[in-house]
Amino acid sequence: MPATRPGCCGGCKLSPTHLYMLPVQVYCGITISLRANIMKEMSYTDARQNLAEILNDVAAGEQVEIIRRGKESAYVVNAQEYRAFMKHKLEREFEEMMSIHGDAIKALADR
Repeated sequence: MPATRPGCCGGCKLSPTHLYMLPVQVYCGITISLRANIMKEMSYTDARQNLAEILNDVAAGEQVEIIRRGKESAYVVNAQEYRAFMKHKLEREFEEMMSIHGDAIKALADR
């Protein structure tokens, strides 16, 4: 039997392109599963020795997870994905700030 990830359908082999089912909790209390493409994994030691390979993989659209001492340590993604992530993160933080302090900010702006 091939090795699989937790929550996997059971028919996939572990590989950099392994597809498996991710359980996702949605706000209404329903759990759904999404198919996700697993990124390439590399140990910290291998990453240090293969930086050019990592950069080439990332430029080709892959994501690389660097494992240190058996635990996830870092993720390497291309600049476009990083900028999109940061934009989304800043938008969420701004929305949260406005939901908490929006009335006070509007009141000060109306002065």
